[in-house]
Order: sequence, then C-alpha cells, then structure tokens
Amino acid sequence: MDEIFRKEDRVDGWVLYILKDKDMRARVRHLNPAAEMGLHSTEGWEEFIHIIGGSGEVFTRPPRNRGQWKSVERGCTFYLHNNTEHHLRASEDGMTYLTVVVRGRFRWYDEKKKTLRDILKVFDLCG
Repeated sequence: MDEIFRKEDRVDGWVLYILKDKDMRARVRHLNPAAEMGLHSTEGWEEFIHIIGGSGEVFTRPPRNRGQWKSVERGCTFYLHNNTEHHLRASEDGMTYLTVVVRGRFRWYDEKKKTLRDILKVFDLCG
C-alpha cells in the first residue's frame, strides 16, 4: 500500500494527522504542537526541530547513532517542524501515524515499508 492522500486545507498552528491501528483503520486526530510543548503560541516554532525518544530523551537534531534511532522508533511522539513543513510520526502498541504538511497541503503516507530514517532522507533531515 503506497497510497498518498492529499487534502487542500490550510491549518495554522495545528497539525492534522491520521492514526492507523493494526487493522489499518484510519482515524483523524488534531495536535497543537505549541500546547504539546507547553508553549503559549507557535511563534518561533519553525526555527527548531523537536524529537521525543522512547525514554523521554529530547533531541534538537535528527538522531545520529543507532541507539538514538532505536529510542525514537519506540517513542510515543516524533515531531519535526521546519518552516512550512510539518512531520509527525509515532509508534506505540502497533499503532502508527505520519503526516507531512507542505505549504498547506496534507500528504498522508502508508509507511508500512518505510523506516523513520527513510522518511527523514526524503526531506534531507539526516545523513
């Protein structure tokens, strides 16, 4: 399943993403990244990358070693924001989700055959 879904809506300060369970049923959720980070606004959000690993580690740059990647892979939250692009992926108890928002356009990927590193390579976020 290599489907890409597009939605032409504009969302300012919010990320819309799809959560899929083991049976690949899709559910829609919203996440306010500013609230998630305990911030009161999204000002300056585009200026940094934020990753939360499985043990609660916080990375401000994409992980560079195998241990860090494993931590992110089992983490509950993975979030990147860089100017007009939003990237969100999470994996927990068999549930996975990913969204990429580029210039107001949503693109949902079936990531069954992709690793987190593969996804980041697409956006030139890791070496």
